[in-house]
Amino acid sequence: MYNDVGKIDIDSIYELSAATIVDVLDPNIKAFIRVKDPEGQIVSTVDGVLLDETAPYNVSHKIKLTKFGIYQVYYEAVDTNDNKTTYSFVINVVDKEVPVVKILNPVTSAKVGDIVNISSISISDNYSEKYDIYVCMIAPNGQTYSLTLVEEET
Repeated sequence: MYNDVGKIDIDSIYELSAATIVDVLDPNIKAFIRVKDPEGQIVSTVDGVLLDETAPYNVSHKIKLTKFGIYQVYYEAVDTNDNKTTYSFVINVVDKEVPVVKILNPVTSAKVGDIVNISSISISDNYSEKYDIYVCMIAPNGQTYSLTLVEEET
């Protein structure tokens, strides 16, 4: 089970807190911090420390969140009897920027029965490269009509 720290912006610097891990019956515990990015790759700190099973848990670490999606953070401790505990949470990096849609050479008026060609649509987004496109028309009476988008081969 994960705790969720909330939604964070892309390219933010996030500080992972230092942990204090103790076992009153076993002073020889092994502990570490591990962080995986949304693609499952181990993350490095802004200082170049790889946050894998060798990373120290008792100091804070700053990471730059360069990918959209869920980062998984694990603090883990194991005693000499192989008793293990893990504290984990996720950092959710979300796309808060809306796509930009531009109709180039828009047709602003037509007569009944005219065929209206939308010559070109430009779409850009900071995250997605695939889009679902819906085209509709609002008639003078206020009624909205869904239109079929047909792509012409060039």
